[in-house]
Amino acid sequence: MFFSSRRLLKSGYNFGKLQGGNYSGPVEKAELPDKVIIPLKQGFSAETQCLVKKGDHVRAGQIIGRDDHTWSSPVHSSINGVVEYFESFMEGHEPHYGVVIRRDHKDERGYVPIPTAGSADKSAEEISEILYLAGVTALGSTGIPSLHHTSDLKLEEVKGLVINGLSGEPFSLPQERLVGGRVKDFITGIKILAKLFQLESNIHLAFAKSAAIAGEVKASALKGLSVHTFENKYPFDMDIMVSELVRGPKVPDGGTPSESGLVVLTIQDVLHVYEAVVIGKPLIERTIAVGGPGTEQSRLVKVAVGSPVEWLLLGNLKKGAEERILVGGAMRGVPLESARHPVERTFSALTLLEENREREFLYFLRPGFSVLSYSREYISSFLRSFTRRAETNIQGEGRACIYCSYCEDACPRKLVPHLYSRYIRHDMAEEAIKYGLESCIDCGLCTFVCPSKIPLFEDILEGKKVLEERGRWSHVSGFKKLEKVDPEASTEATP
Repeated sequence: MFFSSRRLLKSGYNFGKLQGGNYSGPVEKAELPDKVIIPLKQGFSAETQCLVKKGDHVRAGQIIGRDDHTWSSPVHSSINGVVEYFESFMEGHEPHYGVVIRRDHKDERGYVPIPTAGSADKSAEEISEILYLAGVTALGSTGIPSLHHTSDLKLEEVKGLVINGLSGEPFSLPQERLVGGRVKDFITGIKILAKLFQLESNIHLAFAKSAAIAGEVKASALKGLSVHTFENKYPFDMDIMVSELVRGPKVPDGGTPSESGLVVLTIQDVLHVYEAVVIGKPLIERTIAVGGPGTEQSRLVKVAVGSPVEWLLLGNLKKGAEERILVGGAMRGVPLESARHPVERTFSALTLLEENREREFLYFLRPGFSVLSYSREYISSFLRSFTRRAETNIQGEGRACIYCSYCEDACPRKLVPHLYSRYIRHDMAEEAIKYGLESCIDCGLCTFVCPSKIPLFEDILEGKKVLEERGRWSHVSGFKKLEKVDPEASTEATP
């Protein structure tokens, strides 16, 4: 069954020019911090077993966490230094553990290369092993399939590869910028993945129409590669959306593209594949977009995995302002518990929004030259060339639903979020399933567009949680699906 991309193209929202969202500068190289915290769980992975002890001297690229008997990928030290201690930190209200490594300033040698790497001329089995040892298999929303326990999709089940080069979410990493000057490396990375997955066709690449690099990539004439261009609207850059936009099979309600046999990766993920196989470089660095109105200047920064977030923000915070730090963009970003949180290998953006808790008196009567709003009540809605401002204030008073249908119009799935909210608030979440709740992809546009300031998305998340607790959520996917599976009995593991 194939989904109609024509209908999808009519949905979503273009946020336009945003203050703190201009990433026109070059990619900067961040200095190494004095110490890093390497989480033993990163990306699509269970927490790995720690292989080092206090006082051990480690090299950049050395594997310090690995467990071949769980659904996981190895983690590495990103610097040369000494293991100082082990630290626990909160992530998503769950405790996780990390290895704290003090940098050895006298030892600035390079990283430990991946054994057997060094060229693209490898067999599928060799590629699988290299990507696993490099930690690259933890990338993607459900991992990269290999001969190890790294994904909820087996190698022989892969039917297609989708490379996501879109960045419609506010302050997200402009993926196409990473290809500039590296088209050959990028194409080689795609070829490596095609060999791993045994694909001769059904390889799709999605770019924004404004991406100048799209034509150069298309000119490569890689066999089996189809290049698609779309308006850079949100939430087109979500895995589910982009896989359907390129005319892939419809993703099951509540599921992931992997359940349709698709592997969805970003441009940066593909470049990590190239670096691992051809150069032998472990996943110890990550390019991150640091932006938002809470920054003095938006930046693209290449940073060592494990660097404290506060290290990236030094000298780039608005003076006298209180910031909310999000991992990711402004729509789906997750608030950080602490700025000491380490950069993980799956991070691609840090968004800083200025906290604004003040009640805005008669806000709706202001002309709104910089207001970020879905409605047509402000001048900024008509003059799209104006730079608009994202903030934490809800810009108005909460009230009852006025049945304006904004949430239905903006929803990429054409659902009825206001109806779900009412059912969930009245402890009738089961009724919401009858009207398509399981098709919700958690983009959050419904809350953004609501003029009544109803937290529709938050209500929906609460309803899903309640249904899961009651055993009424019919679709379990991704890592939750694997937690109940014995890896030894379900895959051909390579010790």
